[in-house]
Order: sequence, then C-alpha cells, then structure tokens
Amino acid sequence: RTHMVGKWDAGMATPEHTPEGRGYESWIGYFQHANDYWRATMPIQSTGELDNCLNSFVDLFEHNSTYRGGVRDGVSMSPKCLADPSSDPACYEEQLFKDRAIAIINAHDTSKADEPLFLFYSFHLLHTPLQVPEEYLKKVDDLAVAGGGQKFDSQNRRLYAAMTLWMDEAIGATVDAMKAKGMWDDTLVIFTSDNGGPIYEPGAANNHPLKGGKYSDWEGGVRTNAFISGGF
Repeated sequence: RTHMVGKWDAGMATPEHTPEGRGYESWIGYFQHANDYWRATMPIQSTGELDNCLNSFVDLFEHNSTYRGGVRDGVSMSPKCLADPSSDPACYEEQLFKDRAIAIINAHDTSKADEPLFLFYSFHLLHTPLQVPEEYLKKVDDLAVAGGGQKFDSQNRRLYAAMTLWMDEAIGATVDAMKAKGMWDDTLVIFTSDNGGPIYEPGAANNHPLKGGKYSDWEGGVRTNAFISGGF
C-alpha cells in the first residue's frame, strides 16, 4: 500500500506528474513548495513569487479511490478557523496531515504480509511562512528558560523553534501510532530533508558550524540532518 500526506512540489504539469500519477493510492496535501498554514492560500510570503493569477488560488488537494479534487475543510473554510485560526488545532494545516498519517497507520491491515505499507509523510514544516499555534511559542519560551537560557530575542528564531517543536511532537505521535499498531518492529523510518536551513530572513535557520544555507552550494546548503530508525 502506498500513501502520502503533505508537500508535493515535484511537478503538476500533467496528471502523470502528480502523486496519483507517481503511484500513490491516496494523498492529501499541496502542490506548490509552500502555502499558508492557516488558509492553504498562496500569498507571496509562501511562494516567494507572484503568479499569473495574483496568488489567488487555494492549494490543498486530495485524491483517493473515490475522490480527486480540492479540499474544503476546517483548515481554511470553517467559520471558527476563519475568525480565529488559533481557536482549534484543526485550523493548522499540519494537524490535518498528522491526523491523516495516523489514520493511514491505524487502517493498515497488518495481516497481509504481501501488502506492506509505504507512507511518505512530507511535512510543510519548517518551511516559510513561519506560522505555528500560539501555545507552541510559549512552550519554547518555557523550555529555553528551564534549560538555563533566555527567552528568544528574535521573533523569527522563536517561530522557527516553535515549529520545530511541533514537528518533533508530530513525529513522536506517528511513532506511537506504529507501536500501538504493532508495526514498529517491522518498520524502517527514514528522516531526511531536501536542503540546508535558510539563513536569510525570514527563514531564521542556523547551520553552524557549516557555512552557508539554502540556495547556496556551501555545506550549510547541501548537508542536512538525517537519520534512519525503526525496529526493522
């Protein structure tokens, strides 16, 4: 079984270039390299460019065995989320992706040894725009102080750290789901990134001691954090 959640950014010129065309049975996510975490829209802060339609599209799509098309749900369309994105965790796009990843794991039939699960969980995090539920900003402030440090003096660094914490907890929840399902001992987890962190504003990353960052050919731009885990 092959499923995907999250960022695609690998072509959409024809149906063959989409996740479905590349063999995924289901996918929920977005085509561009970024969108707004709250509205799934495509402001210039997300894409870094102005398209022919003045960035007016909503980039959130889904395909499965019965549906192919745009997604209209709590991430961007509910009155509650439109009025106050921080009012409900479901307003945050990454929450949708995490919930779907866990649902895929829970629905997998482990009795069919000849049908293993391949799940590509492609986080939007930690890409710009720097957006995260407010509670995670307080969490990283508290963690910094508890560790003997000071509160962040850069709002972008604070946002970046809070988004990292959100992703870390999402990975933990996914691992917990695999363990609860009895899948962990037969699972190979590969965690990787496509480039070094952006050291320009508002990217706010830090690749020390490596020189450079995203968009450069220095080691800070091409070497990334990666690890292999699981019980396999």
